[in-house]
Amino acid sequence: MTRTRLFRTLAALCAALAVTGAGTPAAAAPRTVLLNPPTVSSTSWNWLRHFSDPPRYDPPVVVTATGGVGSYQYLWQQISSSTISASNPTSASTSFSTFIPAGKTTYRTAVFRCQVIDSAGITAYTPNVTVTFEQEWGD
Repeated sequence: MTRTRLFRTLAALCAALAVTGAGTPAAAAPRTVLLNPPTVSSTSWNWLRHFSDPPRYDPPVVVTATGGVGSYQYLWQQISSSTISASNPTSASTSFSTFIPAGKTTYRTAVFRCQVIDSAGITAYTPNVTVTFEQEWGD
């Protein structure tokens, strides 16, 4: 076989390999990393005031998000009640607030959840958190 013929054979073989993609590394398939269901430090949060004593209340509820892509955005959403609000509605950690007039027995409750969105736009929700405000006052 002459050099020219050998060169042409090798060139044809290389061209055939390039067309079929043989001998080239396969492109990595995009990997989807799922956003796991976020958890909360507690599914209840309570505020209690007995007569004129200082109020007692639970520590902030903290969301833990895992999986997904990049950083997370948080949005506390009210499921029920309109008189209670999240103190830090766009934070992973929040307490709650409402107006309760002094000297009046009051009981309020609400349900919240936190929407978590990763940087790929995938959304997941925490379990519901029941929020209670209770003020006991004597007559």
